[in-house]
Amino acid sequence: MNRQSTPVPRVLWRRPLAALIAGALGAAPLAAPAADAAAAAGPAEASFNSRFLMGGTRRVDLSRFERGNPVLPGVYLVDVYVNGDRAGSGNVQFRDSGAADGAHPCFGLEQLQRYGIDASRLAATATQPEACRSIEQWIPDAAARYDGSQLRLDLSVPQAAMQRSARGYVPPQYWDRGIAAGILGYAFNAFRMRNDAADVAGDGRVRAPDGSTVAPGAAIPVGSTLDGAAVPAGSVFGADGRVIGPDGRPLAPPARGQRVAQDSAYLGLNAGLNVGDWQLRHDSALTWQSGGGRHWQAIATYAQRNLAGIRSQLTVGESSTSGELFDSVSFRGVRLATDDRMLPDSLRGYAPVVRGVAAGNARVEIRQNGYLIYQTTVAPGPFEIDDLYPTGYGGDLQVTVTEADGSQQRFAVPYSSVAQLLRPGIGRYDLTAGQVRDVYLHGHPYLVQGSYQRGLSNLVTGYGGAVFSQGYGALLAGAAFNTRAGAFALDLSHARTRFAGTGGSGGQSLKLGYSKFLTGTGTNFSVAAYRYSTSGYLGLQDALLTRDLARRDLGTEAIRRQRSRFELILNQTLGGAGSLYVTGSLARYWNAPGSDLQYQAGYNSHLGILSYTLSASRTRDALGQRETRYFLSLSLPLGHGAHAPSLNGMFAHSDRGYSTSQLGLSGSAGRDGAFSYGASASDDTRAGSSGAVNAQYRSPYSTLSASYAQGSGYRQASVGANGALVVHAGGVTFSPQQGETMALVEAKGARGARVTNYSGVRVDGEGYALVPYLIPYRYNTVQLDPAGTATDVQLQSTSQQAAPYAGAVVRVVFHTDRGRAALIVARDAAGGPLPFGADVLDGQGREVGVVGQASRLFLRGLADRGSLFVKWGGQPDQQCRIDYVLPPRDGHAYYDSLHATCRPSGDAPATLPSRPVSSP
Repeated sequence: MNRQSTPVPRVLWRRPLAALIAGALGAAPLAAPAADAAAAAGPAEASFNSRFLMGGTRRVDLSRFERGNPVLPGVYLVDVYVNGDRAGSGNVQFRDSGAADGAHPCFGLEQLQRYGIDASRLAATATQPEACRSIEQWIPDAAARYDGSQLRLDLSVPQAAMQRSARGYVPPQYWDRGIAAGILGYAFNAFRMRNDAADVAGDGRVRAPDGSTVAPGAAIPVGSTLDGAAVPAGSVFGADGRVIGPDGRPLAPPARGQRVAQDSAYLGLNAGLNVGDWQLRHDSALTWQSGGGRHWQAIATYAQRNLAGIRSQLTVGESSTSGELFDSVSFRGVRLATDDRMLPDSLRGYAPVVRGVAAGNARVEIRQNGYLIYQTTVAPGPFEIDDLYPTGYGGDLQVTVTEADGSQQRFAVPYSSVAQLLRPGIGRYDLTAGQVRDVYLHGHPYLVQGSYQRGLSNLVTGYGGAVFSQGYGALLAGAAFNTRAGAFALDLSHARTRFAGTGGSGGQSLKLGYSKFLTGTGTNFSVAAYRYSTSGYLGLQDALLTRDLARRDLGTEAIRRQRSRFELILNQTLGGAGSLYVTGSLARYWNAPGSDLQYQAGYNSHLGILSYTLSASRTRDALGQRETRYFLSLSLPLGHGAHAPSLNGMFAHSDRGYSTSQLGLSGSAGRDGAFSYGASASDDTRAGSSGAVNAQYRSPYSTLSASYAQGSGYRQASVGANGALVVHAGGVTFSPQQGETMALVEAKGARGARVTNYSGVRVDGEGYALVPYLIPYRYNTVQLDPAGTATDVQLQSTSQQAAPYAGAVVRVVFHTDRGRAALIVARDAAGGPLPFGADVLDGQGREVGVVGQASRLFLRGLADRGSLFVKWGGQPDQQCRIDYVLPPRDGHAYYDSLHATCRPSGDAPATLPSRPVSSP
């Protein structure tokens, strides 16, 4: 478990006081030189003449400032930088070494390893590795420099003593498994529609809840409609275009002139329980439709465990296969698969290894498409750079090696990528065994599936796999290539399917994928794929459905066997003139006439602040239905503020003889844009004019939404709520959003503090907040903004880091100081001012401030009553005591004001560090 934090900026008096005194006495200022020089030479000695000071200030002991700003012994929360790079934050012990310039930091072996230092290079690690030694004792020629004003500790460490690891790497020992917690995410939506039109549009199409058209033969999503009427759950869409209901009868669209009324509701639940290394999950949905009743669907129930030792995730129960090489299917069983998220960012995805030879100490620069993406210094001899971050689908790498004498060598490394490409030496596997789960199958055939991919070199990645089920088996082998002409992926599948009483069929399927970025023209073929299958070939899903229909004597003509498919995604940049894009697909079938065709071409650009898009699309399905549509969309911001609204417009025309136009306004308001809204008016040549409004509010507990639309003969309204809650040892905490990996922030007493990285998330009255989205196996920074908290609460830090396991709920603690703030005007027993710059201690000996100008003390963290000690030297007559009682609390006052007398007393407590924290 790892926690790192950045301290809250505070008014630190030592350095300003020393600078002020130095200026007043004519001494050289104690400026902070460069880290390496300061660490080597230390601060220069200075002397101060107290006769230049006035009044009681002459009595202040100035000897401690003769060698800079001395650090008192203790444990401090500091930011640590190694060779100029931030290594995190944490508690560091400062030990009294007897030097005149104060205490010096010391470290244990585990601390240095956390900072990226190679333990095998350290001196005396075999004896007392837990001992706290100075950096110089651990590593010869290393040095440390502490800047108290910035709470920053700089370590200068020879490069030979540093660990060599990929960029973005977080060692597994610092991954956080999280706490025991119960999780519940929810998404609720209720919809009401009334259509009184005398003529219902009857195009015979099935439309999904998002408005898209469902193709014949495809699964019908829950909530779909047929010409405005609800399609009952469990209906089947045949290849002949008929929709067969759960009772086996064809569904008929509503008759013309028939009133359509539909009420529906949806509640999606994602429940979980984290206990130790195991994570239990259950996903389900409850739907209700007028006339159709309620329908409960258990989507998946499973337990998973992250296995860091083999960079994998184990899943037991109901889940789905990945679909990378074979069809994705739901199953009940066991799956063990590589989790690439455990790799550092610089090793995920594909990027080639850059190799070369340097004659001496040389600088290596790597550019792509004219941009510098990597720079480093290498030692003489062969070098290898294997931690480049993936950069999309390519653009050759231009490598420049600059020697110490200024000479250069240049060479290019091809870089194009397809999804199958892996870095050299990186492997990926996926093993699944169990039973198939499919609502359209009357049975649960067994399933065994395995695949493996491995990067063999910069140019070649090999992959293969096999899948077996009842009456079905398939083998796949392929390779991906990175060439100067682009990236290719070529694989061949062989499958055989057996049918009861009719023998079986077998066939092959060949797939070719291509990707290339043309630097000279800015053309990006991000996806170009072609697949051809013989007449006897069936994919896994088609084979399972075909065998099921054949076993029930329902005929297999509803399953279309794909013959060929072509896909293309092309993007073309036009510099300042905008960009073009083309997407399309064409599919043909062995047992169905015609083909499915859909493509779209568009152009994006802007005129000043006005953005616009022109596009055209064409669709044709196997039933011969065709449509060509043209679109124009516009967006104009009405202001320059963060929450300025935007004016949006859209016009669409179809060759079927209808047009649609729309004009709308959308924007957000409130802090973090928690409230968003939209309003639009539209006109359709078929349905007439209509208007719609929508609003969403992201509260600290839930995200609430509502919408209303009304047009010629119809009305529609909806309400919704989304969010999550976590049950933990401290109670129940709510969030307006839900994610897979979360953080439970604990900041006792800091009610109202805002989590700045995540909109709408605030600390609740119990001192908790739920951060919904964290990136697993990476350091995530969680920051708190204390604005809005009570004035008597102070955060010891406002920023922390955590590297969670996937699916974990990690606990991130922000320690708080409870106490009141006060401005005390104090005088000595004779009524004179206290010495300027004298230390102020509390009853436990902690430094809580210094005496400022005009004998004023501004202090935080005070109890309602207590004692303070003022010291300006080591003698009994160089200290006094203030007994104070603060006035009754005023919820509106930032601090209290009072006058007090500092009276002579016995010895004050021994001085402790000004910022003590818990031991490391």
